[in-house]
Amino acid sequence: MSQVTVEAAVKKYGSFQALNQVSLDIPSGAFFTLLGPSGCGKTTLLRALAGFHDIDSGDLKIDRASIRSLSPHQRNIGMVFQDYAIFPHLNVEDNVGFGLKRLKLPNREYQKRMMDILQVVQLESLRKRMPHELSGGQQQRVGLARSLIMSPRVILMDEPLSNLDAQLREELRSEIRRIQKQLGITTIYVTHDQEEALAVSDLICVLNEGEVQQTGSPIEMYQNPANFFVASFVGGNNFIEVGKLSQNCSGQNPPEVFQNTGAAGWLASIRPEQIQLDPIKVSETDLLLDVELDEANFLGREYHLSVNVSGNFLLKIIIPTGEQSSLLQTKQKHRISFDWRAIKFFDPDAEGRRMLVN
Repeated sequence: MSQVTVEAAVKKYGSFQALNQVSLDIPSGAFFTLLGPSGCGKTTLLRALAGFHDIDSGDLKIDRASIRSLSPHQRNIGMVFQDYAIFPHLNVEDNVGFGLKRLKLPNREYQKRMMDILQVVQLESLRKRMPHELSGGQQQRVGLARSLIMSPRVILMDEPLSNLDAQLREELRSEIRRIQKQLGITTIYVTHDQEEALAVSDLICVLNEGEVQQTGSPIEMYQNPANFFVASFVGGNNFIEVGKLSQNCSGQNPPEVFQNTGAAGWLASIRPEQIQLDPIKVSETDLLLDVELDEANFLGREYHLSVNVSGNFLLKIIIPTGEQSSLLQTKQKHRISFDWRAIKFFDPDAEGRRMLVN
């Protein structure tokens, strides 16, 4: 297990700033995810760590030693690619052992390492199959095994599940997490899928336009976003201007920020699952709004609703299936509530910075 450190990394392509003073501390043995939209710098950083290109300034370290001057093969870093990158003319065993054969190990040691890693990725019964006889998930596990068999200090994964269908993607991400926990290897994982990041990670770093927006645990990222970008990118959210919200809601004890005219342009955010439809019980910190059902989408375990607030704005709501299902008629009038203490406030005039409100 190895610790990875990124110190003020800068990378430009002409006038395009791919990385801008990126600094990260990745603990030994952590499953660390770089999350962000296309072009945010996550793959640029991953490829710099792999040694496929250098950064313009800053440093990259493993166990406190700089790796910038080392070639890719000297860094002892494993890489799992999006497109599997397995050889079509070699069977599973030969694909997995391709790099290992170059070490010219004694046959007994070679076979032991081969069987150990095939058992870890659950491919021992498929060792003689050709790539065209494997499913997409099995091919991706071949790519993972080929990296792991070399006993790397760190594994890098560049959107390894993006070519798979939704169900297989969910199954394989659980497998990757199981394998990572079993081996305890430091893993840096790149994805633009926030649900995937929340499911597999110990720590997440959200990047945008080459800059770190926030680093923290999945729960911290979801419950306490540092700014508007993180709140909008990680999980579903409703954003309402504070002035509009205060004019359209009622409540026993509304927040003092509603009386602050300077905060009227702030954005209040509330998660769809934090909103109650036709609440039976209301607390003194709840805000109440009268709404009209605009749309109801059935997604199996839950309904995703869109409600219109007096023609002023729309809100998204998520409720479990079976809850008030018979009442979900378009244009039906409802009352919704949510605890104002769950609201997060952001100032768009201050680059979307989170505003702390008592």
